[in-house]
Amino acid sequence: MRTLYFLLITTLLFTACNSGSSKEDLFRDIKNLEQSDELGTPEGLAKLAKLHEEYGLEYKDSLANNFLYAAAMYHFYSGEKEKSESLFTTYIGRDDSSSMCRNAKVNLAVLYGKSQEYDKMDVMVDQVLKDYEPTNTQVNDMLKLYTEKIEKDINVDAEDYVKQSMCFTGLQLFDKAVEALSSAASRFPEYDKRANLLYRAGFISWEYQKNSEQAKAFYNQFLQEYPNHELAPEVQKILDSGMLEMSDEEILEMLKSQNQG
Repeated sequence: MRTLYFLLITTLLFTACNSGSSKEDLFRDIKNLEQSDELGTPEGLAKLAKLHEEYGLEYKDSLANNFLYAAAMYHFYSGEKEKSESLFTTYIGRDDSSSMCRNAKVNLAVLYGKSQEYDKMDVMVDQVLKDYEPTNTQVNDMLKLYTEKIEKDINVDAEDYVKQSMCFTGLQLFDKAVEALSSAASRFPEYDKRANLLYRAGFISWEYQKNSEQAKAFYNQFLQEYPNHELAPEVQKILDSGMLEMSDEEILEMLKSQNQG
């Protein structure tokens, strides 16, 4: 933990602070501590985190945001849930677009998952998956959350499998992504978006796995169970045209000829 935190703070502290004597004094205390031997001790890191928190909560500039994030990360790695949750939440309220914000949301999701606050966990994960391009490390963290929830069978619903599938897809684990969608379709027959599960499973089978037989099975199941779905005409066209067995070049040529006709 100490190594991770030290690496974090050394990457954040390249910006100078020049306004207000108390602000300068606090910044000077931080810089002096960074350059002292005390920084290599648990006590020194705790002291630095306290200074980061003080500066980050008192001021609202970009440097203060960096310090606030650093303090939150210290408490996160120290296993101090309430403190890190509070600081991450404050930080996210200020900065909702940076890569650090994305990481803060993933870490908040981890904290919520540990305390089984799944509604809050879902909110954070939804924001990361929909609004950002998460790193593989972050995707792995989110995947672990939903895999553990499903394995523990705690208030599991179809959306848990959907998010699990999205994470598997992001990591290019397409077999597992399809398996998650298929499991959701089997386990939750009354799910209002169940048709989308079958459609997505067929699409991944076709587009990413290049498994035309598996795609055909999912698409036929889709048509059999949801013949009046808005996507049914598209699926029927895919099956009737033989597109599942075509190469990308052959599909492009077919579409060109159709447009010319």
